[in-house]
Amino acid sequence: MTRHAGCSRTWAMGNPRSNGALLFGGDWAIAHGNVGGLANIALQLANRVTGPLRSELVELSHLCSGQADLAVSRWFLLKPKLVA
Repeated sequence: MTRHAGCSRTWAMGNPRSNGALLFGGDWAIAHGNVGGLANIALQLANRVTGPLRSELVELSHLCSGQADLAVSRWFLLKPKLVA
């Protein structure tokens, strides 16, 4: 486990910028009503993939600014593609 400066929790995911950590962060953002955080996570993930999935993540980040419910639904549709 890695302990990060300024963080009160110990994370078992290793690198805080790993895909697993970002996926966890997206779920955390949704659970805490932080759609701005979800938008940020979506953009970070978009920078790691190519093709249609990249476009879908960018679109998700835009949905976060005005259509939070749709953004959350879209996250749960895209997440399995990112895990695979």
